[in-house]
Amino acid sequence: MKLNKLLKNTLIIIITSFIVKIIGMVGKIVTTRTLGFEGMSKYALSYPTLLLFINIAGFSMNNTISKLISEALATKQYSPKIILKKGIKTSLIVSIICILIYLLSIKTISTHLLKDNDLFYPLFMGVFLIPLVGISDALRGYFNGIKDVKTASTSLLLEQIFRTSFSLLGILIGLKYNIIVATSFLYIALSIGELASITYCLINLKIKKIIHYPNTIGEQKIITKTAGFLTLSKMVGSISYFLEPILYTFILTYLNYQTETIHNIYTMIDVYTIPLLTIISFIPFSLSTAIIPHISESYANKEAKKLINYLKKAYFSTLFPATICLITIFIYHDELMMLLFKTTIGAELAKNVAILFIFYYLQVINTSILQAMGEVKIILYNSIFNNILRLILILVLPFFPIINCYSILYSVIFSSIISSIILTTIIINKTKLTISYYKLFIITVIFIFTYFSYLLLNYLNINYLISIIIVIILNILFFTLILRKKL
Repeated sequence: MKLNKLLKNTLIIIITSFIVKIIGMVGKIVTTRTLGFEGMSKYALSYPTLLLFINIAGFSMNNTISKLISEALATKQYSPKIILKKGIKTSLIVSIICILIYLLSIKTISTHLLKDNDLFYPLFMGVFLIPLVGISDALRGYFNGIKDVKTASTSLLLEQIFRTSFSLLGILIGLKYNIIVATSFLYIALSIGELASITYCLINLKIKKIIHYPNTIGEQKIITKTAGFLTLSKMVGSISYFLEPILYTFILTYLNYQTETIHNIYTMIDVYTIPLLTIISFIPFSLSTAIIPHISESYANKEAKKLINYLKKAYFSTLFPATICLITIFIYHDELMMLLFKTTIGAELAKNVAILFIFYYLQVINTSILQAMGEVKIILYNSIFNNILRLILILVLPFFPIINCYSILYSVIFSSIISSIILTTIIINKTKLTISYYKLFIITVIFIFTYFSYLLLNYLNINYLISIIIVIILNILFFTLILRKKL
């Protein structure tokens, strides 16, 4: 079957992302085992603070530039070269402001809000990452926008290789001193990974001629407008993520939990349970990266049939692997957690919420679709609502005995469910997308087939890894047959 350009690009991104995920997973497994629970606790508690400033400084350049350049290629209203230059300049200005605020605030955050003086040092080493993310995102956004996904994907792969290699090297060196030095090296490794990505993209820009249209105006205005809304939306999420451990510590302290116990539960959920549940999140993220330029182009050209076709492919290609993954976690939660992290901490919790996490994957693709359609205000308003709701749930749910200290996990689930329903409804209304009962039937069949296949293989006493491989192969064959039909 001759693959169309979208499918080719999607396959390139998914395959590259799969390799990146494997490298990252191996690195995380070794890191988690080497640093231990204490070291990962330091990382899990400090990272939300750094992420907040990274997301502000990055100014959503990847998605902004990708969207604007793909539209510019269709309309020739703006110059891709100027969009890239203005995007990098804007990101650097915002980064300088963020660095100053970051350096002035990390002492207070680590000592008084997170109640751990040792967190200051890892946070300080993260300052180098702040300006690099925006440049890297802008360069990758350019290549995604011109649909050169090979270059963008390779830069991502190089970033992960350098990040993982230097993380492991840094930990081995740092552990000779203490756990704080080792944890700090993780943040230095992140910066080295971004530098590798930037270098590769700049080399490709020298080799390949940057697309330029003369006599265009308004690039800075459209960048600021688009990136502003997207960054506000992302910033809301980052602020929420930043506040999560603070509010979580506050409410459980109020309920007479010890600080050490609170940090341990937070680490269990953030380092073990959620990473297991989102283990294939690279697929919807990869799909969204591949599909944004195509949806933007078809939406800008008002090609309704093409747009709806892309939407159907996006939803089906997200829900298909997510269903298989979550059922696998439901059946083999202990085995997978032991395989990945050499512990069963958080495994039972992952089993209890596995099926509900389908809404997390749906939320990811919904946001990407609306972003590609230019509905940045809707994304912002939904993000504000969603994150405020999650923070409220973190404070309220501990008073329910059935949830108690796991409020931070259930707040993610409940907010994802509500957000997915709202965004899906909006997309249906705006695009006149009809629900495909045939595809819903197919997803249901996949669910039932996967579940009972595992039960049968367990009954035959087949090793869980072999069982997973068999079920995945059977589902891939099934998916290939589905692709032969019009999605």
